[in-house]
Amino acid sequence: MSGAESASIKFVLEQRLGLKKPPVIAMNDAPQKPDPTGLLSLADELFQNKFENNLPTIGYLGDTVADVLTVNNAKRKRPSQKFISFAVAPPHLHNEENKSQRLLYELTLKEAGADIILSHTNEIVNYYPESVFLD
Repeated sequence: MSGAESASIKFVLEQRLGLKKPPVIAMNDAPQKPDPTGLLSLADELFQNKFENNLPTIGYLGDTVADVLTVNNAKRKRPSQKFISFAVAPPHLHNEENKSQRLLYELTLKEAGADIILSHTNEIVNYYPESVFLD
């Protein structure tokens, strides 16, 4: 699920990463975040609409408060499903001169309800390896 256009997402996922027909919810495919419709639709597609208590945790990685709120709203709509909101500050804040801005931004993400704040997106592999990560 992304705020980017479908063509851009498919280029990155298919051409750069070599994925074959990855499930994607792009801009204009669903209501804008923080409405959880896109996240829930993608989860339904991945799990063939079989939401049950024993499904794996669904992790969502985002870099905006809207991403965090999307997960919070999904938790309310599907309380039996475990969702985790992973958040990371945007790339332009990841240099030494913007460190104080990054820390404030990370605090804002946490206050919005992010479950886990990552220093970099690559850190996500250290958490919940059984989870399905949607972004």
